[in-house]
Amino acid sequence: GLERNRQNAFQVYTGRQLIIDAYNANPTSMMAALQNFRNMAVPHKMLLLGDMRELGAESNIEHQKIVDYIKDSNFEQVWLVGEQFAATQHNFKTYANVQEVIKELETQKPKGYTILIKGSNGIKLSSTVEHL
Repeated sequence: GLERNRQNAFQVYTGRQLIIDAYNANPTSMMAALQNFRNMAVPHKMLLLGDMRELGAESNIEHQKIVDYIKDSNFEQVWLVGEQFAATQHNFKTYANVQEVIKELETQKPKGYTILIKGSNGIKLSSTVEHL
């Protein structure tokens, strides 16, 4: 299923729609994914985004741009994972790592959301899927 995930195909797990693109993330692909998701005609959108790795000196600026775009969008829930996102200016939920996300999901599963999952492979967001 790796290739299908790369195509951003909808995958339906137990009645929830997940758009999984957890294998690479750079500012261009992240922004494109957010714009596509924003334009989708589905109710109850949720973001689960992981840091974009290997951006070097531009990292903080690029993560802030993404966060600013999210602030201007009307996603119902936003969960950000990793220290790069944690260092930006926003009021969204942040998690240090994917283990924290999984712990949260074990107590409180988001019901009825279409969820965009995107981040660098190193963040391992794809491991959240079985918990959603």
